[in-house]
Amino acid sequence: INAEYMGFEDHLVKFDEWPALKAEKDATPLGQLPVLEIDGAKFCQSGAVMRYAGRLSGLYPTDPLEQIKCDEVVETVDETWNKMPTERDPELKKEKWSKFLSDDVSRYYALLERRIKDSGTGWIGSALSIADLALYTFAETLSSGVLGPVEPAFLEAYPGVAELCRKVSEHPKVVEWKANH
Repeated sequence: INAEYMGFEDHLVKFDEWPALKAEKDATPLGQLPVLEIDGAKFCQSGAVMRYAGRLSGLYPTDPLEQIKCDEVVETVDETWNKMPTERDPELKKEKWSKFLSDDVSRYYALLERRIKDSGTGWIGSALSIADLALYTFAETLSSGVLGPVEPAFLEAYPGVAELCRKVSEHPKVVEWKANH
């Protein structure tokens, strides 16, 4: 949300730019994205970059209990991304996605529903954080159906997650970022 206000230049690498960038020696520490460059030093791993930016922007909690809530959700979302089926065969893809949604996503979303409810704020913790942004990004991508067969109404079964996503999507800086990208 606050990248441009923190002095970061947000360079989104286009699909056709990636092969040349990946081939460039020392362009990326592990040959993957994201990369954050600070004073000539390059850092990778999305979680590390996200937490760093979150700390600078005030979107990472300072209280240890709030931090573990935040980290739990960020890692849950990351684990869910990693379990996402990549099957290309249409019939197998449909079968694997059905199992992924009913087993993995439903289990994870049930935990996230509890965390949102327990917070009493409609966020994961006491205020908007990187956890909320991570969940929003995952839920929006999942619900779009671009990666796999997901019914548009899927999120309706998780009202806390749906409301959190609505709140994030209406945040002025999210609206502004989407308008510019």
